[in-house]
Amino acid sequence: YEQLAAVDGAITDPQRATQWPHFELRQDRLYRIERDRHTGESRTQLLVPRCHRRAVMKLAHDIPAAGHLGHEKTLARILMRFFWPGIHQEVRSYCQSCPECQLAAPPQTPKAPLIPMPLVETPFERVAMDLVGPLQKSSAGFQYILVMVDYATRFPEAIPLRSITARTIAGELVKVFARVGLPREILTDQGTNFTSRLLQQVCELLGIKQLRTSVYHPQTDGLVERFNRTLKAMLRKFP
Repeated sequence: YEQLAAVDGAITDPQRATQWPHFELRQDRLYRIERDRHTGESRTQLLVPRCHRRAVMKLAHDIPAAGHLGHEKTLARILMRFFWPGIHQEVRSYCQSCPECQLAAPPQTPKAPLIPMPLVETPFERVAMDLVGPLQKSSAGFQYILVMVDYATRFPEAIPLRSITARTIAGELVKVFARVGLPREILTDQGTNFTSRLLQQVCELLGIKQLRTSVYHPQTDGLVERFNRTLKAMLRKFP
């Protein structure tokens, strides 16, 4: 309380207020007012006392909704609402020392180079699609995930599946398209799930062009491959 009183006096004292131009005291809570240098928009960040910082980092990194993401994404999530001196280094150290992240980290092995597809700027003009699984079966019987990523916005869809028959995949695609609209192109690998006659007929009926990655270079579809790695890493940390 004495520290807050001292800050309050500094902020409200006209002669000393210039030392605290980006801070406000509201109901005994100290806030930092940050202005985005690109957009000009401001956001209010609560200054977190030392005793509560670990709890904030735990919520932003450890819980299932947080997904044990890397330190940069964890930091960005925290900075939306909170701030404290030295936050960048503390968040980096917290994420690097996370036991679950260390156990689930993939081996650092060289990968084949990714071949970029032509630039797409229109949302939902091209969608990449892939399957993840089989995974450990959930209590509801789901064992696979149908992944779709929009090339323009990078927006992902992850749809749980009990089976990966062509009929199941086609049915889920129709549900997604009914909600977000039809893409012009769908990029998939050479898996039989995606090369079936049924899926070809669905795409022909809806006017969607099918693109396929090379048999020898499946890494061509780098966008969905990167999201798959992120998704698998998140799932490994929540058995």
